Order: sequence, then structure tokens, then C-alpha cells
Amino acid sequence: FEGIDSCWIYVRSQDKAGNWYTPSEKEISIQHYNIDWTNPYTSKVVSEEKNENYKATIETADVLKITGCLLYIDGENQGSMSFLNQECYNECFLEKDFTLSGAGEHDIYAYCRDLAGNWGKGETTQITINTPPVISFCKSLPTSGDKDTEIQFAVTAEDINDDTLSFFWDFGDNTSSQEESPTHIYSENGTYTPTVTVSDGKGEEVSCSTAWITIVE
Repeated sequence: FEGIDSCWIYVRSQDKAGNWYTPSEKEISIQHYNIDWTNPYTSKVVSEEKNENYKATIETADVLKITGCLLYIDGENQGSMSFLNQECYNECFLEKDFTLSGAGEHDIYAYCRDLAGNWGKGETTQITINTPPVISFCKSLPTSGDKDTEIQFAVTAEDINDDTLSFFWDFGDNTSSQEESPTHIYSENGTYTPTVTVSDGKGEEVSCSTAWITIVE
């Protein structure tokens, strides 16, 4: 069976008179061996974000002593994780700080090793770094007119994370709209610079200004 001191070996001897000698624990003549055929159990990485930095925490267990764990990000070894309790034996918690660069999804997992040299890989955790929306263009037509001219506004934007986008048009005359493609009539003569702000709802937003709009009598 597996475990600590799970296999022991000793020799008994007998003389011609029929006397048996059996080694004892006290004489240290019994050899004990640790048996382990099972990879360590390694949990899924639990990540905590702190100001664009992250802390990974995992739990690992085995029938023998846990000797260490390695953190991997996108298949790249990030180094050894730290034991939360240095005195732990075969049930341990470990952690490591890490950073992520580049937008999109990142695969994070841990490998843990036991005293017998067996490695156990944990489940993969995916962390997605949000990407701001991208505005292809924004425009207003026509770019000049009078107080009766209806101006049509348009914007084309996309989000790599497929987040739902919201729109905020500032027409430059203290009025606004949350429609994606609104229309507007200016009531006063002047030159205006409309701006649209696109948000992904996750704190990322971008803006675009159209051509100036001139309103005259």
C-alpha cells in the first residue's frame, strides 16, 4: 500500500537447535520504505487581482511529503511557489505573485511534486485581460447647415472581448444622446465639435471627434 513506511523489510534467522531470531524496531534492523505511485492532487489556481498584479493560490495533497510547486502561465514556467506554512507535510497551500501582459485570455496552472518525484498538474484557470473598444470612424452629415438642418451622426466601433458597448454623444451645445446613431438639430448659430465616447462597461472607454459643424442663418 502507499504511504509513509508502507513497506518494511527484515530477515529472520534460525539455528540448528530451532531457535529463531527476529529483528526488532529497537535494534534498527528493520528497513522501512515509502511507497508512492500517485501524483499529488493539485487544485485549480485561485487568483486575486491587486492593482494589475495578481496572487495565485493553490492547494495540494499527497500520501507523501509535498516538496514544491511551480506556477505556469501560457505554458511558461514562472518559478517556484511559496509555502504558506513551512511545516506542512502532505497537505499544503502555496502562493505566488505574478503579472500579466497582453490582452486576451491567459492560461494559468500549477505543477506540484512529492517526495517520490511524482508531479501532479492542476486544472487550468483562465484570466482575461480586458481590451478597450476600438472606434473605426465617427462622422456627422452634413457638416454645415442652418437651424432647421437635421444632422445625422454615426460611429463604428468593435470590442475584441465581445463586450456590450454603450455610446454617449456630446453634440457640443450642452446637449447629448446615448443612441448609437442619433440625429440632432442645433438651435443656435455657431461652430460645434461633436464627440462620441464608447464604453465597454468594464472601465474601458475611447472617444472620437467628428468634423466641425457650422450652423448659420
